[in-house]
Amino acid sequence: MRLKITHPLADQFDANIASAAILQKALDTANKKATAHTATTTDIRAQALAAEAHLAALGISKKDRAGAQRIFVSGESVPNAYKWSRTATHLRLERGASDWFLVAANATEIYQSGGHERTLLTPAQRDIAVAKLCASFTVLAQGAA
Repeated sequence: MRLKITHPLADQFDANIASAAILQKALDTANKKATAHTATTTDIRAQALAAEAHLAALGISKKDRAGAQRIFVSGESVPNAYKWSRTATHLRLERGASDWFLVAANATEIYQSGGHERTLLTPAQRDIAVAKLCASFTVLAQGAA
């Protein structure tokens, strides 16, 4: 699966409806009958935007963002008294040359802790992020005040 994630723009209304329908079909296939704690097409778009913002915050230029991934598991945490598992959606998004793509959507079981989200970098992207971070501070010599 490799479904392009488009963002809602006023001048692309028809394309956005078609894109939402394709994404919804992938979610329906993954979630089957579950609906309560599962991801929506809005979640998919929000995760693509969040991942893009995270890459920008790390100082990774747009030309170097291809290959990054975003993992998202839907569902909020619940009190410890809630002892049953819940069906959630596990999504994997991947950054192409200029767009994000949904590459996997599966049902998964979550418990009290709920879902999570994480951005995954390529080794080259990690090196860029570390270099940007190291350039932003200086280490004092030991014993210096």
